[in-house]
Amino acid sequence: MIDFIIEIQKEKIINGLNDLFIIRPRIKLEINNELIELLAWGDPIYLPDFEARLRNNPNPEFVIKNIYGHYYFILFNKKRRIFFIGNSLFSILPLFYSIKDDNLTISNSPIALSEREEFQIDKRFILEQILFNYQLFNFCCIKGIFLLPVNSYFSIISGKTFIE
Repeated sequence: MIDFIIEIQKEKIINGLNDLFIIRPRIKLEINNELIELLAWGDPIYLPDFEARLRNNPNPEFVIKNIYGHYYFILFNKKRRIFFIGNSLFSILPLFYSIKDDNLTISNSPIALSEREEFQIDKRFILEQILFNYQLFNFCCIKGIFLLPVNSYFSIISGKTFIE
């Protein structure tokens, strides 16, 4: 299990990506230079020239297309001051999130997120499971906690969060 919790507070000044972690996983790929900072954990597999090519393409699409395996990542474009948070292609590893008071909290576990705040069981999710034995939308078993859609990532620009 790759347990982690990331919290991005709207007003908090961040000196580096490690400041975002409440629970920090074992990082397998760490790149930090004057242009970008990248952390990836889980099972990222990449070619030796990945870092050099990333300098020319500091965007999440490049990360997703050029790191193989199942992993999570955070990319910080220092020049544009944009954070990107996501997971590998097809979203095999789930990314759960909640937004409360303009703070974004992200984890691999909805239970870990629910322990930080007061949440209730989502009856709609339970009904979907009973009727279809399948989750139809990006809800999870706990109200107020959502699953990042497949092949999506977060962009955090000037304190505003977007799902792309």
